[in-house]
Amino acid sequence: EKGGYNMVFCDFYYTDGDKMLKENINTDDNLDAEHLIYQFCATIKYSCLWRMVVKRDLFSNDIIYPEAHMIEDRTLLIQLLYYCSNKIGWCHHCLYYYLSRPDSIVGNRSLENTLKRYYDVMSNIRIIIDFIQSKNIPSKEACIINCKLYPRTYLSSLTFKKQYYQLWKDTYPEIEGHILCNHDVPVVRRMRYIATKLHVFSTLKRIKDIIHVG
Repeated sequence: EKGGYNMVFCDFYYTDGDKMLKENINTDDNLDAEHLIYQFCATIKYSCLWRMVVKRDLFSNDIIYPEAHMIEDRTLLIQLLYYCSNKIGWCHHCLYYYLSRPDSIVGNRSLENTLKRYYDVMSNIRIIIDFIQSKNIPSKEACIINCKLYPRTYLSSLTFKKQYYQLWKDTYPEIEGHILCNHDVPVVRRMRYIATKLHVFSTLKRIKDIIHVG
C-alpha cells in the first residue's frame, strides 16, 4: 500500500513434503505489465494467484472468470496485469510453501485425468487468446503463439498412441511452421515440440521417470 502498487508478487518454496525443497525466486527486474503478460503466456514464470496480493479495485474491470480447473490462475492473472497500470511490486522473500502431491489434479497422471486437464486448458486458453486479441498489447503475436502451443504440452506423453498424436497435431494446427525458428517461443518448448514431432518424447519421459525413481 505504501508503494502505491496495484499488484505485488512474492517468491516461494516448492516442496514434495519430504526431501525436495526448492526456492522459486524472481531474477528478472522487469516488472512491466506487457513483459509479464508475455512471460506468463510463454510459461516462463509461475502464474499462480496464491503468490500475489491484488488490489480489490482491479476486479471492478471487465474480468472473465474461468470455469475450468486448469490454468485458471493464469487466465485471471493476464487480465489483471492488463488493467494494473504497471503498478507492480515484487517481494523478494519466500512467503509461501507450495506442496506438490501425487494425488492432486496436477500430480495425477492417469489417462483420464490427463485428458481432462487438456480440455480444461483448451477452455481457458480460448479465454486468454480472445482477451489478448481484443486488447492493444504490443507483444500480441508472441503471446498468442505461445498460448496456442501450450495445450499440446498435456498430450506429449500420450503421443505414442496414434489417436493422441493426431489430437496433438489438430490442436491449433495453424501454428505449424511458426515454432522452430520463432525466438518468442522458449527453447524448452521448441525442444519438446521437436521431440514430440519425432515420436521420441514419450520414450525420453519414461527414461527420465525411471532415473528419478532410481
